[in-house]
Amino acid sequence: MRISKEFIEGDRLLSLMGEPNRFKILSLLHKELVLCVSDVAKRVDLSVANTSHHLQVMEEEGLVSCEPDGRCRLYRIVHPLVGDILQRATTPSRLHLPDTFPKGGGSIPSPYRGRDGT
Repeated sequence: MRISKEFIEGDRLLSLMGEPNRFKILSLLHKELVLCVSDVAKRVDLSVANTSHHLQVMEEEGLVSCEPDGRCRLYRIVHPLVGDILQRATTPSRLHLPDTFPKGGGSIPSPYRGRDGT
């Protein structure tokens, strides 16, 4: 079985984003658009060195860009799929589940089945 280029790219992107500290950093940048390293570090409760390292890795991989601004380095998300992935990952599911389970051990109605359960 041959693995497609898109699959490899998707796996790489999700692996980079899947690291918990990077996910927090990207989520913050997605919300705030542009921030300097020290502001990111304070907001995600990491050291400036650790935050800078994560941002550098993500810059090398094309997820974020860096622009010097005086003594500060400003970061922003540049990868076109990162915002979409973050939006989907942090939005509550549109699937409505009942607040209580049916009495007597019945099954929860599925949106994929008809009213008769088939």
